[in-house]
Order: sequence, then structure tokens, then C-alpha cells
Amino acid sequence: MRTTRITAALAAVALTSSLAASADVEPRAKWQKWENAKLGLVVMHPAATKVEVTAFGVRITGADIATVEITVADTKERNSSKSGGQAQSSIDWVISVPKRTAKCHAQTDDTEKAVVASAICDALEVRPGPRDPHVEMAVTTAGLTDAAAYEKAVRGKQKAVDACWKAALAKDAALTEGSLTVKRVFADGQPAETNERAENFFDHDTKALAACVFGLVEAVPVKAAGTDAAIKLDLVCRLY
Repeated sequence: MRTTRITAALAAVALTSSLAASADVEPRAKWQKWENAKLGLVVMHPAATKVEVTAFGVRITGADIATVEITVADTKERNSSKSGGQAQSSIDWVISVPKRTAKCHAQTDDTEKAVVASAICDALEVRPGPRDPHVEMAVTTAGLTDAAAYEKAVRGKQKAVDACWKAALAKDAALTEGSLTVKRVFADGQPAETNERAENFFDHDTKALAACVFGLVEAVPVKAAGTDAAIKLDLVCRLY
């Protein structure tokens, strides 16, 4: 996860001194955990505070903190990021994960309450939205009699290729996103060279996945316009 913390370090220092000076808010280590699977949120909060679900997310209230409003929205983005802090009397954090974004806001002129509110926002965990495993295809060709027809035929394998990816995930739920690439050179209408590569799956076993996908796309006939032709297929396996 790419993380940008504008005032997190200062907030942590301020929180320590603030809680030490206030007997009304217990140390952060004693905060309670509140989870909501539907919203995809995990909230850490002082025991004396109240957490309630609202129409747009969650509200946290208590006598010794500024009211914290957390709004959650579904997105189409796949990236993760985190940024936030305090600017004058406004506390604002934004946490984004694949398919979901949460905004955490509080408003107060009270220094101690602001520090606690910012710490609640900083500790907020946001779970990714529902997975949508699929494979994105990019087709590059040279020297074919009908490049458009070839690409259409390759894309006609989409459902079967997606099924290969889903089957791999069923066997290894921790499998990461990655890419499969095949380059083929043809001479006199026959395959002269084939290079296959799997990348960014880290230490996970992708032999079965690669065999399944490459077997499907390499079975598509290649018709060269002359003596030589080449094709390259980039297949990115996405989780979301």
C-alpha cells in the first residue's frame, strides 16, 4: 500500500502527551475494536465512545472526543493509498483500497479532542471491495493476413482464460496479481520461436495457470500475409 502521512508522526507524539494529561480517555493500547463486514471497516476507538452506523458510513461520539464521521463509497479504482492529518480545526483522512474509499472527518478547536479524533482516523482499516477476477488482454501483431480477425479470435477465448485464473485462485487464495506474456514468431507459416513468461506472481506456483492460459491462446490459428509474422499477447491477471 502506498501511504502518505501528513501529520501522523506529530499526531502520535501529541496523542501520547494528550492522553497522559487526560484521565478521561484511556491509552490507545486499550481501545476497542469495532468491525462491520458490509461497510468493510475496522475501527479502533476509546471504550467510552459510541459507534453507530449511519446512512453513509459510521459516526463515533463521546464526551471526551470530537465527533468523528466516516463515510464509505464504492469505487472502480484498484490502487491503495492513505493520507491525512489536521489543518487548523479540521481533521481529514482519506483511505483508499481496491474498489472502496473511506473519508474520516472531525471538526474541533479543542487540541486534545482533535488529537484523539485524528488518531481514530489514522487507525482506521478499510477492507477492499468484492473481488472480480478477470484477465485483461492486449494483442500486438505483425505480418498477418487479417490482424483484426486474429484479435477477435483471441478475445473469443476470454471466458475460458478467465476461468483459468479463477481456478488458480481457488487453489491458492493468496495468489497475487501478475501477468502472462507470450511472443511467437512464424516463418513460412509455421511457428519458429515461442517465448512464454509469467511475472509478478512472486513465489506462488503458476505452472498450471500458465499452461491453461497459454494452451488456449496459442491454439488460435495464425495466418501470415507473407513468409514471416509475429504476435505478442499480454495477459494481466486482475483480482479486482
